[in-house]
Amino acid sequence: MLEPLVSVSAWIRGALGPWAEPPLSALTVVVVCIALTLIHFGVQRATVDVKELAELYREVAEWRREFFKAKRSGDHKLMAKLLKRQSYINKINAEVAARSMRSTLIFLIPMWIIFVILYNAFPGHVVYFPFLNCGLPFWAWYLIANGGMVPVFQRLLGLSYTSTD
Repeated sequence: MLEPLVSVSAWIRGALGPWAEPPLSALTVVVVCIALTLIHFGVQRATVDVKELAELYREVAEWRREFFKAKRSGDHKLMAKLLKRQSYINKINAEVAARSMRSTLIFLIPMWIIFVILYNAFPGHVVYFPFLNCGLPFWAWYLIANGGMVPVFQRLLGLSYTSTD
């Protein structure tokens, strides 16, 4: 079942030549990570109205702030008022979650296939740390690179709709 993917992996490894071996493989994986992140955000831009989602998220965040403030202060009148809106807020919260996951679901299966191909194209370590006398496999280096890039690209491309308040 995975034979075609392994064949593609071998072709990619051959085409990359020295870029498939450390230390260049670390840069190759970062470039691939950037490309996949930009593709994913392109899909997200095409499928999600980020401004509308940000507005809905702000409404939910504001309600939560008020709710916890009322709960801490013991303001029963405000609590009653906020509890009347709770079902509406839950509905909005579910809508925000569903909309924000749309692009992820569209991209999930192709990403798994790409990940399997790349995992096989970069066997062993892709980055080596001589001062630690250890290396990292593809999946670990990809997760580190992706974890560092996603927030940066979200801000640069205006795709961050969550609040840090």
